[in-house]
Amino acid sequence: MGRAAIGTAFREDKTARKVTLSKRKKGLYKKSQELAQLCGVEIAIICVGPYSKPSIFVASPAGEREDIEAVSRVCQAYSDAMAGKGPGVAMKEPSPLTTELIQLRGHCASLQQEVATLRAHENKPESARTEEIRRLRLLCSSLQQEVASLGGQSEVQQPDAETAELAMAADRLAVFASAQPID
Repeated sequence: MGRAAIGTAFREDKTARKVTLSKRKKGLYKKSQELAQLCGVEIAIICVGPYSKPSIFVASPAGEREDIEAVSRVCQAYSDAMAGKGPGVAMKEPSPLTTELIQLRGHCASLQQEVATLRAHENKPESARTEEIRRLRLLCSSLQQEVASLGGQSEVQQPDAETAELAMAADRLAVFASAQPID
């Protein structure tokens, strides 16, 4: 005996809508992971709507992930492959600046994790907290110098969006580092 067909009309009942979203999202994630393993591709799924909390999922041959960095990497790979080209274009090697931007994003994410750890462990001795804050400030300064050096390279064309994003990341880190008191 087969399954009964389920209509695709909007679910008016809030509970039924949540259950349907949850079940179908799990099925979609499972199918995307199977496709990724079968074909050796990466698939990013972003689910946003007024009736549910946002969720992300990346299926790849190496396994599934649910972090924003993986989604960002897949979306960037898609953007790079499609920049000014039609469908069916093979992915190109990322530019050195794009590679550096990805590394800086990872560095920024690790710094944000360190900040979260610092906030979670505020009851540490003052000397340890002071040393960690100084280290963050040094890292912030080096990130700002990197942004400045990338902005000053005229022989390499860098999209304005990358420079702006690097500058914003450095500014956010600088604001946090300056907000932390040192004895």
